[in-house]
Amino acid sequence: MTEKPVYLAGRGFQDDKGPPPSRWRWPLLAFLLLLGVGALLFLRREVPGGQCRLLVRSTPPGAEILLDLNAAHGVTPATVDWPRDRDVLVQVRLPGFESQPLAYRLSRRELAAEERVLEFNLVALPTGVVKASSTPGAAGGDSLPPLIAHSTTSTARPLAPAVSQVAAPAPPPGGHTLAWVHWDPSYRLRLDGRIQPGPTQVMAPGSHRLQVDLRGRTLLDTLVKESGPHRLVLPGAERFVEVRIQPQEAEIVQGDATLGKGRALIHRGDLPLVLRFPALPGLLPPASLTLVPSSPGRVDVRHSQSLDLRWTPNESKGLNALDMGYEMDGRYQPDPDHGPRRQGGSLLLGRAFHDRRPGGAQALRLGFDAPEGLNRQWEARLEIHAVDSGKRHPLTLGRGATLTVWVNGTALVKDMPLVMDEAPRSWPVSSLLKPGRNEVRIQSSEASRSSTALLSVALKVGP
Repeated sequence: MTEKPVYLAGRGFQDDKGPPPSRWRWPLLAFLLLLGVGALLFLRREVPGGQCRLLVRSTPPGAEILLDLNAAHGVTPATVDWPRDRDVLVQVRLPGFESQPLAYRLSRRELAAEERVLEFNLVALPTGVVKASSTPGAAGGDSLPPLIAHSTTSTARPLAPAVSQVAAPAPPPGGHTLAWVHWDPSYRLRLDGRIQPGPTQVMAPGSHRLQVDLRGRTLLDTLVKESGPHRLVLPGAERFVEVRIQPQEAEIVQGDATLGKGRALIHRGDLPLVLRFPALPGLLPPASLTLVPSSPGRVDVRHSQSLDLRWTPNESKGLNALDMGYEMDGRYQPDPDHGPRRQGGSLLLGRAFHDRRPGGAQALRLGFDAPEGLNRQWEARLEIHAVDSGKRHPLTLGRGATLTVWVNGTALVKDMPLVMDEAPRSWPVSSLLKPGRNEVRIQSSEASRSSTALLSVALKVGP
């Protein structure tokens, strides 16, 4: 009698050898191990151990070096070692000088290098200005002077700050008193990390950290320790562009953020940027405003009751000539040599080449900015004064001058015949305008037998 095989749970029959082991098992395990080692080395490379050598220099030299608001790190020029796994704030101070830049904030990633060179430029303060004053000569320094951000050349007019200096009351025993120079209502003050409703004048004894910023941009970051009066100097008007709008309840908006109503202070380090002005009931808002580092120190804009833009061959008011050229086969080509020509107080538009052959239609392009809300307020009308000049093209008979007008690529009127005593004509264009940049193209016709004399163009919006 043949003996039956015994079944072993989970394996099969006793006499069944089973499938051979996979030949990829060990190579796969080796690959995963190498991958893990590589990831570990990469992470260690991102935040390496050891120390980074900081070469801190200043012009002029001899400024005290502060790391994370703490002194006792020598004077410039000096070399300081700092752990690579700790972020650091590097500042310098020298009595009678202000530092540019404000500070260097170095992350662990930036400290991964063997060494970093940090350059500070120290600018002498005007006579009589004291920065974050405290007891002179105290060991290690007792207060960090406020450091002003990068300077920017500007043609700004002096900005009268809302509070140029706060009179400090008599301090309690061992307490602090603060006075501010160039304080502005747009600034935000933090005292020991907590936002304050306004400029703090009196503080309790002890060490306090003061921070002032403008919409996230640091203007001052300092530590006061020793009790007594402190006079802190903030950046002056040359560092900012002040935007004012009328009426005062009007908003000034950048992106999705409202910068203020009636007034906004913009740091030049944040430029360029584009401001817009939401519409108010019954008023036309100004067009969007682009600020650049060279903008003047104060910019005034206003909502208006109406809009009146004009252009003549001799002057322009809001309607500006972009270029002159001609249209050939339905395509416009800027070309001053074959475009319209001035004659006295008019601009003559005819054939592109001024001869008996059809050669395209001469054209003028005008550009203007339309504010938001333009189409939602009152009717906008485009008025053009153009006549037949009476100057016939050589060897032509019949039809005289014509007029074709395009607004933002849409034909408003095409090949309209003109006479010599033509009165100004106007058309509603509210539906063709758009917020921001707009364009008007005025041209003659290839079929015209006489030149068109363009005298004036006006865009009017109002009740």
